[in-house]
Amino acid sequence: MGDVEALAPKLAALATEFEEQVGKRPSLGELLELLGWASHGVYPVPLAFNVKLKGGKRYSSLGRSLVGELNDSIFVDAASFLSAMAKGASGRLLPTSELASSLVLTLKDSRISLEDVAREEVAELTVHTAKKPTKPRIGDVLAIPASGGGYRIASVVARNRFGTALGFIRGRFDVPRPASGERLVVHQFPIYTDDRLVATGAWRVVGHDENLLSLFPAEPEIYHAPDLQWPGIDLGKFGAAEKAAGEIRLIEIDEARAVGLLDGTYRQSYLGELLEQFMESSLDY
Repeated sequence: MGDVEALAPKLAALATEFEEQVGKRPSLGELLELLGWASHGVYPVPLAFNVKLKGGKRYSSLGRSLVGELNDSIFVDAASFLSAMAKGASGRLLPTSELASSLVLTLKDSRISLEDVAREEVAELTVHTAKKPTKPRIGDVLAIPASGGGYRIASVVARNRFGTALGFIRGRFDVPRPASGERLVVHQFPIYTDDRLVATGAWRVVGHDENLLSLFPAEPEIYHAPDLQWPGIDLGKFGAAEKAAGEIRLIEIDEARAVGLLDGTYRQSYLGELLEQFMESSLDY
């Protein structure tokens, strides 16, 4: 496990930084949420923790989390802390069970004063494993881990017979949310995919913001190339767009070029893993 004596002051410094940024001490839930998001780049997916207190009582965080209001700097510091903790004496990556045990010891040694419970009351941490599949709702905001660290941020725009349509905000984000106060630039065409990686926790729902929906079409279409053999359907000279209700709209050359029909790069939908690969390989994303 990581060196508890050396790591405890760093954890205490994170708690102090939290208080300086939002004006209150972190709750145990907020501190663990911050560390969970910081775990991406160290572990394949961001971690989530379950807590048992002394006496076998299960911990439940009360009130609204302020983690979403933190500045980027604390996420960077949290990632550095967790990376140091996750390295065993041999330099190997600790199993998540050992990481959780080490975190309990470090928390107790840190002299942190939490908002809702005494650190000495924490008896056990375990890494949460989702049992029920999560289905995103329209308006949910997803954080999709990017290779090398950071996240892609997407809004769930629609759910219909084509799949789940995600509208992407341009760029890679150091923290799992769009930068507050900045004008968001989005990709013009939402992408259809499946929900499997949301269900497994690889893609996390990090908020719900229906204001983002206005940045994307309410009923994202799929496109058909003009050379598709579709009996009785005219797909025009440059292709056509189809709504989930079945309505067909012929498109002009500029739209065909923009969506990728002319150069053959357009795909109607992607499996989650293939969508991740596409975003990593595309300079536009």
